[in-house]
Amino acid sequence: CANLFVGYQVLQGTVSIGTFTLVVSYTSLISNTLYSVLASLTDWYFIDIELEKLQFVFSLKSRLKSIKNSVPIPQQLATIKLENVSFRYPNAFSEENHYLQALIKKIEHRLVKKDSYYEQELNRWKDLIESQKSKPLALKNVSITLERGKIIALVGKNGSGKTTATHVLQHHFEPESGKVLLNDQPIYSYPQADVLQQFGWISQQPVILDQYSIAENLLLGNENHEASKQFDAVLEKIGLLSAINALPKKYDSVLGEDTHLSGGQKQLVAIARVILQKKPFLILDEGSNQLDLEKEFAVLQLLQKIKE
Repeated sequence: CANLFVGYQVLQGTVSIGTFTLVVSYTSLISNTLYSVLASLTDWYFIDIELEKLQFVFSLKSRLKSIKNSVPIPQQLATIKLENVSFRYPNAFSEENHYLQALIKKIEHRLVKKDSYYEQELNRWKDLIESQKSKPLALKNVSITLERGKIIALVGKNGSGKTTATHVLQHHFEPESGKVLLNDQPIYSYPQADVLQQFGWISQQPVILDQYSIAENLLLGNENHEASKQFDAVLEKIGLLSAINALPKKYDSVLGEDTHLSGGQKQLVAIARVILQKKPFLILDEGSNQLDLEKEFAVLQLLQKIKE
């Protein structure tokens, strides 16, 4: 507005071109300064949000039961059991609620328009905090015994708790009631890090990392540096070796750059990975659901040999 006013005065002959240039330069300087201040305020707002997130992450603590004087895991594991286990997935805890309330407060302070999209979202968050109702049981009085050297199939409808049972078996969650026993000892009596090392787990959507080589994906979670010597033997038995050998860089091929794997091939890489890890217990949560019958049969044959 100031520039328009002075420009009009130039046309009227009451202000010189030089004065007009000075006014324009001055107003531009003020505008740029204001924009910088506003941008800085916006940056600080987002920094404040990120600091709130960090505080939330650092406030989290393990919700798994443990004891101070944990015992070492036996070298020869025989069984893992669920005894009359009931479990429901937990609601948000105090840390999550505190985090949500802090975000709501900060965002509400920034809202200008009422009935905006953001305000509706905030109301949903508030409803989430207030509606912390008890969730239904995912497992109810379930007992399962898994013995080393045996293959056991757990069959049931979708949503019947099969995946949940595998999580509780691996001590990803604490049961609401009942016991999880590893070699007839409560699973929490062992160090949690050691417990996790006893299980190889293949989920319905296996973890495969793009921008990493096939070899790096096969060695994920494997502390045995000699495992790469067994690549050919394992991949040949599950029918993937010929596809890998056909690649120019073979095991050094980077996923997403040098090659792209199909869903079934990714699942075979995940299966080979856990076999190479040689863990005492191997859990396949529909871990062969993307394989054709020929490949699935090859995997089952290999598992039969491994169990022996």
